[in-house]
Amino acid sequence: PALSIVQAGGIGQRTSTFLRGTEASHFLILLDGIELNDPALQDRFTRGDSAYDSPAGETIPHILTENIERIEIVMGQTSALYGPGAVGGVIHIVTKRGRGPAKITGFTEGGANGTYQGALAVHGQTEQFDYSLAYSRLTSDGVSQLESAFGGHERDGYDNDTWSGRFDV
Repeated sequence: PALSIVQAGGIGQRTSTFLRGTEASHFLILLDGIELNDPALQDRFTRGDSAYDSPAGETIPHILTENIERIEIVMGQTSALYGPGAVGGVIHIVTKRGRGPAKITGFTEGGANGTYQGALAVHGQTEQFDYSLAYSRLTSDGVSQLESAFGGHERDGYDNDTWSGRFDV
């Protein structure tokens, strides 16, 4: 497959992204045109409690989707337009734009292992600008990464609170 996302463990655990067989340092990740895998921002968009240095390719699973309109994937010769950092391709995440009158949306869901996800968003448009603002939360008590035969009885929980917004004039 052209895009592979591999996760070692439960929610929020170490994840690697590969595009056309290359690792995160060989493809470009953009969020509304802003580079997420810029070396100067290496840990800015990753969990603050990580015990390892996470490239932005490991960030993708931590981006909640409530305020995402679409994800564009560019591969092949076209990715050369983005420079040498995009040899493997480009993943461009585009956030929602507000359209029409103000609209509030939301959802909530729960599952096994104390897992809960919810979101609340407002989107709209005036004569001067359009706007989109969302808050999402994903939390889980998790499961132990270590097998119980080896003494793994503690749960490796996960908490993700995400605010995202977009304002266009």
